[in-house]
Amino acid sequence: MTITSRIISALLIGGVALGLVGCTPEADTTVTSSGTAVPELPRDGVGIARSVTLTSATKKPGTDVSAEGTVTLPQKSHGTVFVSVSWINSQTATVYTRQLVELRDVPGGTERRWTVGAKLPADARDVDVVLGATLVEK
Repeated sequence: MTITSRIISALLIGGVALGLVGCTPEADTTVTSSGTAVPELPRDGVGIARSVTLTSATKKPGTDVSAEGTVTLPQKSHGTVFVSVSWINSQTATVYTRQLVELRDVPGGTERRWTVGAKLPADARDVDVVLGATLVEK
């Protein structure tokens, strides 16, 4: 198992804590500032990492970074999608920052856009962006 696949697996396990920051301004999208309390991924979800794509990401150390992409559920699915985005050290699997976007009431076959932002530490090295996604069906 590669470092990247281990990271994706870890992100999809309930109990992985994620900070919440930014997303698209759609009415069915929720983003909450986590402060010091870090919310958990839902434990009753199903991993759908293959349904999420990254269309762009910035990863310059010491700056505000962003990532955006899309998620398209399988045709017979419907529910709330949680997309997790982690900026990591690709050599050591150290997670520099993580963000989570909640997309509510997503029907199967429909593409939804998402956007997140974060601050990447100045000492970050070998930065890569890793995605995960969880579906909680209605």
